[in-house]
Amino acid sequence: MTLYGRSSRWVVALALGLAGLIGVGAAMVPGAPARTAASAFELTLEEALTFEDEVVNYQGTFTSGAPFCGRGTMVDPVSPHGGLQLACDDDSGSLTVSIAPVSQVASPRNATWRIVDGSGSYAGLRGKGSLRQEVLRSDPSGSAWRSTFQGVVDRDVVAPTVTLSSATATKLRRPAGTYELKLGIALRDDVMDNPVSYTVLARGPGLRELARSVGTTRTEAVSIKLRVRPLVKARIVRLQISAEDPVGNKVSIWPRDLRLPR
Repeated sequence: MTLYGRSSRWVVALALGLAGLIGVGAAMVPGAPARTAASAFELTLEEALTFEDEVVNYQGTFTSGAPFCGRGTMVDPVSPHGGLQLACDDDSGSLTVSIAPVSQVASPRNATWRIVDGSGSYAGLRGKGSLRQEVLRSDPSGSAWRSTFQGVVDRDVVAPTVTLSSATATKLRRPAGTYELKLGIALRDDVMDNPVSYTVLARGPGLRELARSVGTTRTEAVSIKLRVRPLVKARIVRLQISAEDPVGNKVSIWPRDLRLPR
């Protein structure tokens, strides 16, 4: 399968053929508001794998809609980012797409994709979405399958900004050993009115997760309350915050220590 790189594609494809599995669809990722910005995107990749005299032959071609080129081929990844490299037939450029299976099984029926690099006319293109897969042929001589990438793209390589503007901890009477954390976070994307998704993690000693908050906002200021119950002798909670725009540009604040009252 193409999802794991050239070295393992033929192994997964053979497993698909023997099992006769068909990948089912993941939902299309909704578009972001107008530029405002990200636009809907779809790309179809057709791949075939055959076995001849113990030699594995593999090829892949794609068709796509704007703003990417209309058609091209999949080539060995040469980008430092790894992933699938899709090169346009008209030599206008290429995209490198990383793919993350949702489940580690022989047929990754659900997966997510992300554009991590681009060249030529597509150097500033970024995007993300979901993947739907369909097996077209599967027999002892090889396999053929179609992968449909759906999501959103934009010419945007700038991640949102995120700031921890305030953080306080209050010891609660009940239940014993429990604290309430009140956090103020400032989030802003470079594209006006873009939604920004965020994840806030509170960790104890050994980076043990105590609580998390996940959400999406179009307002710059966000107030969050977390309840944590660390180990008895723990006096510090570590906070980690990440934020992401609609096309996958991401930023993280590395752990900030919040001291707990006695």
